[in-house]
Amino acid sequence: MAVAELRESWREVKYSVDLAGLQRDGELIYLLLSRFLGEMPLHASRTLVMGDQGHQNDVHLEVIEVTPYTAVIQLTPESNASYTQGFAMQIRVYHDACIADIVRCDHLHQLLPKYPYPNDRMLQPDEKAQLHRFVREWLAHCDKFGRSPMNWEWPWKE
Repeated sequence: MAVAELRESWREVKYSVDLAGLQRDGELIYLLLSRFLGEMPLHASRTLVMGDQGHQNDVHLEVIEVTPYTAVIQLTPESNASYTQGFAMQIRVYHDACIADIVRCDHLHQLLPKYPYPNDRMLQPDEKAQLHRFVREWLAHCDKFGRSPMNWEWPWKE
């Protein structure tokens, strides 16, 4: 095929949302978050220490909102690196469906499943799927290599 034919065939390919993949990523994110935060009561938090003493890239998780069937978790990297300054995302977990959905990430307040391309904000057509995949891989890395300082306070009052 000539280059011109490849370009034309590429333009004809339309992005379609992979619902099964998005749901799989959401279920794995929910599973990992529930491993880190347990029952997810309001203001529950955990800091996962990543790296050595001199080069720590911590990940802080905090439950900022709780309703009967959902919770919102703030995920914030804590690092001295300039590229993580001000970065935070909010993840809504649905307890009845055992699934998580990223509802806010840094400058994106409502993530659409599909974006037209090109667009003014330079978002990829599958921006939401890429973000879910990134968070799933990041949390899996935290689960495998991270450590959490022990909190010896009991969560209930005697």
